[in-house]
Amino acid sequence: GESLVPVPTFTVTPTFTATLSPTPVATTCVPAGFTNAANVTVTGNSIQKTGGASSTWDASAISTQRILWGVGSVSVTVDSISTYRMFGLSTPNGGTGHNHVQFGAYLAGNTMYICEGILCGNNVGTLSVGDTVSVSVQDGLVRYYLNAVLVYTSTNVAVYPLTFDSSINSMGGRLTNVVMCLATVATPTATMTYTPSMTPTGTATAKVTPGTTRTNTPTPLPAPTYTCRAVAWTALVNVTASGNTITKTGGLSAQWDAGAISVQQIASGDGYAQTSIVETNTYAMFGLDLANTTVTAGDTDFALFTAGGVLKVYESGVLRGNFGSYAIGDVLKVAVVNGVVRYYRNDVLLYTSGIAPSYPLQMNTAINSRGGHVANAYMCSPLLLKP
Repeated sequence: GESLVPVPTFTVTPTFTATLSPTPVATTCVPAGFTNAANVTVTGNSIQKTGGASSTWDASAISTQRILWGVGSVSVTVDSISTYRMFGLSTPNGGTGHNHVQFGAYLAGNTMYICEGILCGNNVGTLSVGDTVSVSVQDGLVRYYLNAVLVYTSTNVAVYPLTFDSSINSMGGRLTNVVMCLATVATPTATMTYTPSMTPTGTATAKVTPGTTRTNTPTPLPAPTYTCRAVAWTALVNVTASGNTITKTGGLSAQWDAGAISVQQIASGDGYAQTSIVETNTYAMFGLDLANTTVTAGDTDFALFTAGGVLKVYESGVLRGNFGSYAIGDVLKVAVVNGVVRYYRNDVLLYTSGIAPSYPLQMNTAINSRGGHVANAYMCSPLLLKP
């Protein structure tokens, strides 16, 4: 306890130490963001080689996002099987050549190889447009995936921090829809420890018994964390699923007779459905819908329609407007925030709906063009259900 006494007493110089204890709570997937761009053009979360020499590994960029510890991954969507490019994870470095990518997935035309630094080999699979290729790390162990199927586990140990790294050989080659998934943490809990330091003074001051410790442990509530999951498909009609991408492979050409819905549902509150553009000459639609299995164009409650290069918003078959063009690598979202549905291209707001949604919401799709895709589909929400 404390008391006032005459001489001799002590002045107290308090010192505080804080112990921050971050705890992983989720993996959040976000566009990579790019820096150190060399001979590439950045469009949204995609990069394309537009400079340098043809058939030379002289074009690259790295991510602004970093995996600082623990678990993380980077993924791209295959948009071509005729170009040569590489991406993966590296400790930040300034190189543009492929040998600077420490853990690399080499997309060599229609074949996927593993390249780690100067060592390349291990043919691990055949690529198709719309495939998703991922390089992941967990506590230093690196794994490679094709459409969520493990194809290779590295024997080398990664050193944090890690960024997306890249190198592009072919002029016009592109790394499309670069997404990084990062381990997120709750607001750190700070444990503050008060330690008095006592010095004789000869004046009346507060006396503190040596060894006194005062501890204050605040427990702030963390902000809601979005859970993002690659879409798993159900109720497939005239489409073939490859990971979180569907392709129209049946039905009639130029007919709205193909599609699928997501297994995942937004139970309530906020969330969004997201896809990536892998072509600009087909007709397809996706969006948020009260669960059903109909694949007609007019069925989806809140839909973005990729109409041969023109982006349109439709709600239950009613055209709300045209919203410009789109390009390969663009990311489209239909989101619900505070009960209001909004539509985005590369995180730029296009349109706000005046109609309230009904829950639960699933991703619904419809594809008109034979060979058309709904590619790299994700569902994200703090309250994401998988029935």
